[in-house]
Order: sequence, then structure tokens, then C-alpha cells
Amino acid sequence: MTKGVPIGAMDECHVTNGGHRCGRSYVGVTSKRVIGREEVATFVRKIMVEEDEEGQKVRAKAEEVRASSERARAQGGSSYRSHFEWAKQCRLVS
Repeated sequence: MTKGVPIGAMDECHVTNGGHRCGRSYVGVTSKRVIGREEVATFVRKIMVEEDEEGQKVRAKAEEVRASSERARAQGGSSYRSHFEWAKQCRLVS
């Protein structure tokens, strides 16, 4: 990551001809400009106010993302399967 703030990390394993290498990778947010506290505060107020239409849209989208991620993490979901395959490659499970 060259710019941004690490917002999450996950262990990952790379399988190669010579074995496997496990490490940590970071997911970051990058921006071409600095976002000031006033802009952040304005956006937070906008999404927290029940009557604001844009805030309602943001909250609805957040709920969609929450439900989708819950399905992906559930047994048999896409994230569950991906992590299980990763664990098998790292020989953490059989």
C-alpha cells in the first residue's frame, strides 16, 4: 500500500513450487486529496439524520451490504468457501 489508511488486515498464504509463504496483507483506502474534519462531520450528520433522503439511501445501502456480507460469511457462502480453500492450501485444515 502506498497511500491511504489500513482499514483491515488478513493473513494470506501463497502456495508456490517451493512450499508456501504466509503473511499479512492490508486493505487500504486511497484518496487524491485530504478530507477535512468538517467534510467528515457534515457527511456523518447527513447519514445520521432520519429525515434526510440521501442519508436514508446511504443507510439502506449499508443494510444491503451487511446482509450480503452475512450471507457470504455463512457456511457455504462465497467468503466461507474462499477462506476454507485458503486454509486447505496452507494445510491448516484437511
